[in-house]
Amino acid sequence: MRTAPLRGFLASLLSAVLAAGGCSSPQVPAPHGPPPATPTPAIGAILPRWDSVAGARSTSLPEYRLVPGDVVDIMVVGHEDMRKELPVRPDGAISYFYLGDVPASGLTVEELRTQIEDGLKHYLRYPQVSVVLKKAREAQFAILGKVVRPGVYPINGPTTIVTAVGLAQGLASGQYEGSTIEIADLKNSYLVRRNRVVPVDFELLIHRGDTTQDVLLEDGDYIYIPSSLAQEVFILGEVYKPRSYGFRGRVTLLQAVSESGGFRPTASLAHVVVMRGQYGRKQIIPVNVKQIVSGQIPDPDLEVGDVVFVPRAALANVADFFNMIMPALLALQLGRSFSSTSN
Repeated sequence: MRTAPLRGFLASLLSAVLAAGGCSSPQVPAPHGPPPATPTPAIGAILPRWDSVAGARSTSLPEYRLVPGDVVDIMVVGHEDMRKELPVRPDGAISYFYLGDVPASGLTVEELRTQIEDGLKHYLRYPQVSVVLKKAREAQFAILGKVVRPGVYPINGPTTIVTAVGLAQGLASGQYEGSTIEIADLKNSYLVRRNRVVPVDFELLIHRGDTTQDVLLEDGDYIYIPSSLAQEVFILGEVYKPRSYGFRGRVTLLQAVSESGGFRPTASLAHVVVMRGQYGRKQIIPVNVKQIVSGQIPDPDLEVGDVVFVPRAALANVADFFNMIMPALLALQLGRSFSSTSN
């Protein structure tokens, strides 16, 4: 089978931002007249949803596409000397007779066969090529958030959400007012499959044993179980220390970035974005940090769960944004130090 988380004052942060950008520190003008409007959020779903749990179960799997590490067996009818088993290299290509490097990663086996056959027509008369997938990358799923052992796990046989939680050694617990309690927020947990949210009711499944909510996992499935206690935001992209930040009370965007070491010189300050809300109901909020620094707009408050992303350049679209932050979020989660009891 086939196998992708403030303190400090605005003045100190401003100095860090300008130093990172190689600029001198100007005086921030006091705003005149009524307070400026906050940035207008662009509201839209980053990920669509499956119509039902059953629909996510019954949909046929997409055709397998090659990835680095796969091994293919290539044969040409009547040319036994041209049979060759080849791995897809880390750069996504294979090397074959006459053709040199042939792009393979991202292609189906049939697409690769057609590509090789078409190429050989310049050297052989009516070549008939066969390509067989001999070895495929191991199927995997990811489970992150408030489980004891978050991580990426192989799919060795039938594996459901309940099985996945078991492999991760169960839901995490923590101390609250002297008592040990479960800190997993099942109400807002979700499963993502093929860039669509599967409408699983994790409370029914985990607490009430409703197996109609259980789903056999597929390669690339992603389960996230957030915390029910933590006030946390994530700061990613072109900052010195991408991280999650736990806070109490209120925190602004610039305070959060300050806690992450400030902006790198490569940061595009005019194109910072904040992602807010649960999957399926997302706000993508553009923030021009240059306007905050100059006093044209206020430093916006962040909400629990916000993801602040500082790009190198303007993002082309919402899908581009999502594709860029997901690997960073995964890396941030997996890079943490976990224990069976956490706060």
